[in-house]
Amino acid sequence: MKINSEKKPAIKKKKKIASKKKKIDEKFAEDRHLTKKLAEKFAKQKKKEDDGAVLKFKVKDDKQKVSVENSASHNKIILQAEERHVSKQYQLELRNDALCSQFKSKISKKDEFLIDVWLHGDCVLHLPKVFLHGGELTHLEEVINQSWKNKCVVCHEKMNANVPFRSFQEKFQLCIEERTTPTLASQIRVEDMCQDEAQKLGPKEDEKEWKMPFFDRDHHLAYTFADLSKCPTYLDASRPWLCYWSVHSLNLLNQTFSHDMKSKIVTFLKTCESPEGGYGGGPGQIPHLAPTYAAVLALATLRCEEALASINRETLANFLRSVHQTDGSYIMHTGGEVDMRGVYCALAVAKLTKILDQSMIENTPEWIISCQTYEGGFGGEPGTEAHGGYTFCAMGALTILGKAKLAEKDSLLKWLSNRQMRFEGGFCGRSNKLVDACYSFWQGAVFRLIDMELEKEEQPTLGLAFDTRALEEYLLICCQDPRGGFRDKPDRPRDLYHTCYGLSGLAVAQSYDESKQLILGGEAACLPPIDPVLNITAESETFASSYFERLLSC
Repeated sequence: MKINSEKKPAIKKKKKIASKKKKIDEKFAEDRHLTKKLAEKFAKQKKKEDDGAVLKFKVKDDKQKVSVENSASHNKIILQAEERHVSKQYQLELRNDALCSQFKSKISKKDEFLIDVWLHGDCVLHLPKVFLHGGELTHLEEVINQSWKNKCVVCHEKMNANVPFRSFQEKFQLCIEERTTPTLASQIRVEDMCQDEAQKLGPKEDEKEWKMPFFDRDHHLAYTFADLSKCPTYLDASRPWLCYWSVHSLNLLNQTFSHDMKSKIVTFLKTCESPEGGYGGGPGQIPHLAPTYAAVLALATLRCEEALASINRETLANFLRSVHQTDGSYIMHTGGEVDMRGVYCALAVAKLTKILDQSMIENTPEWIISCQTYEGGFGGEPGTEAHGGYTFCAMGALTILGKAKLAEKDSLLKWLSNRQMRFEGGFCGRSNKLVDACYSFWQGAVFRLIDMELEKEEQPTLGLAFDTRALEEYLLICCQDPRGGFRDKPDRPRDLYHTCYGLSGLAVAQSYDESKQLILGGEAACLPPIDPVLNITAESETFASSYFERLLSC
């Protein structure tokens, strides 16, 4: 910090004033010392004429200067920081009336002083509580005041700095107690693993910069495509799911499919279709709502008429009606259990294939609402614990029915927001449970569904109701397997399920950045937009809806 003024102190001062000044000087002695060190390290900025801007940022390095004033495009600055990591400094200039309270006692109200606070780029961008709202960085002055004593991760001097991630902040770490329960012990173990993963990106002995997370697209493609090419036979009762998880993941990774590959997938899924309607978990198995959903969405993801034409819509509608119950619920298969998944899977395929009718939704909205718990989330059936997967299914089904307004939104939002883990940045599925990559989608997409309902009601949307950057950090730092694919958490093996929903959660987080300039991992990590109701790409949903609409008009 440096206070610039040409004003000279009065020659004569009273002893009382001198004593007061001495105390103030001692209070800011450390700040002065730091200012001196910073001034020696960085060239002094030339004064510029005041242009009336309350807040001004400058990015300066050896090759380029960028000046962004007040509400102008802060995206440029943030983009600069993403490209250069923490190898540059920011200069924050504040008018007297916008200064931190602790500095005001040093400045006369009559004088127009400027304070220069030097900050490392990522220290600004990733400070907790600092957010970008309408082109302005909120709470920045407050955070500068609070975190001045912290050590910078770059130069290790005491300046306004933090770990260059929103996640993995030491202050959010669980305290180790003398007597821990198994639940606490598991949470501590996971936090330690995530911290270890983050520290791998820290500067080495001969380095000053933190590495930013890298999205390993090539390895993800190789892993997912290899599994699909083998036409997996493991998980024998879930083979349509293996197709969907693979095809959707590849679609998110912008992988195109050859005509031969598409035909093989269509042919295989046709062998899983039951003569009674719907799809089984494998060839010759009884129809079940879960693999029916997976098969239909896999076919829609291929974006070809051959795949969509293979669906027998007439028998599919008969199957859906046969598992619909009088109370509005659905059983997963003939003689099977009642489950919120059944409602969502049935309505999702009916909506996509344009076969949804009144007989399939009788009393269904009421049954779904009866599953909302005192916590705010939804359980698998009435009276059960709120769960992330069931909450997505409930809100997805209500959105399809146009009845999302029936959900009690305040308690739902509170429950959802509390499922994001403060230290790890990812979501858990239930209260007092561990973080899991798959809930990046199951929980994250519900925020989008609520936004869709608010837009429908012509109300303001939620905006950033959860920390999207922290979620991206958890997925890219802790969940990417070095060989490709995603995993639940650092000590778990990769699998197609977590690859699919990890990528889907990443797409949800990225959807809040319309400019696509602030995506963690840069352009290489950019994923196509998805339909948050169905969890297929928006392009696939549009293609399938258009195809089935044409069938209705014939």
